[in-house]
Amino acid sequence: MSYQFYPRKDDPCPNVGHCPHVGGAAIASLVLIGNENRLYLQQLHGTIDAEKERNRRLFEEHEKLTIELEQVKLELKLERQNKFATNKQKQAAA
Repeated sequence: MSYQFYPRKDDPCPNVGHCPHVGGAAIASLVLIGNENRLYLQQLHGTIDAEKERNRRLFEEHEKLTIELEQVKLELKLERQNKFATNKQKQAAA
């Protein structure tokens, strides 16, 4: 078992299996719990980073689609104006 983190104490305690200084818990158990918590935090940060990337991609797609929608609205407006002008000319000629 390798420890990524191991608590340092000023006075070494001979009772490593049930140290009274840490509430009677075994030092190895505390180290194991600390390491598991560290892994959980790494997974949590990884999940958050993945969601940030997903949100960034969705935002870029939204911006692109908004610009495209504005262009389509302009094209539709111009098409309607052309049809209106054409119909006006036909009515005037008749």
